[in-house]
Amino acid sequence: PKPSCDGRSARPSDLGTIDTTTGFSVDLARLDEVLHREVLAPLDHQHINHAIADFGAGGLVPTCENILLWLWPRVARELPQGATLIRLRLREDDNLYVDYPGPTE
Repeated sequence: PKPSCDGRSARPSDLGTIDTTTGFSVDLARLDEVLHREVLAPLDHQHINHAIADFGAGGLVPTCENILLWLWPRVARELPQGATLIRLRLREDDNLYVDYPGPTE
């Protein structure tokens, strides 16, 4: 299942180049572990303003854009070796979503 938070769903939509030996861009079991720990566990069925300190009183407004900014470093640093996070997508519903291509440096 797609991780969902406060009526939204998040998933990495691009993880880089495909390994010609394995045919995958990332170890899917490892990716599932990362997404569960970094996205699903802290956000699923939570009132983000109360569950995540960064979104608490005086903090970030929990828009899709801000949630993606918050998720990016948590997901990117936990990816299996060789995988590169290129984009995250957060869906409000089937027709409304935000793509975040990562920080620009």
